[in-house]
Amino acid sequence: MAIRWAEGDRDARVYSDGSDGSPVGTAELSDDISRTMYGVDLGVRWLPISRFALEGGWWYRDWRRDSGPASLNGPYLRAIAEF
Repeated sequence: MAIRWAEGDRDARVYSDGSDGSPVGTAELSDDISRTMYGVDLGVRWLPISRFALEGGWWYRDWRRDSGPASLNGPYLRAIAEF
């Protein structure tokens, strides 16, 4: 299970060009953001040797809280190596 939270400020400068490609104007944008994501992984791990593993299963991530972009889910396959 995973829970992530981020908060911060976004600043951007947008340039607009005229039809002939010459600069027309600049706009400065700024806002505060707060994002929360939670998720779950459900899978099986196989350890063929002591420092290597394969893991496969189903994962789910949700960024919709606090006006986040989306929720995603699907199967996954991971290769894990320990150093």
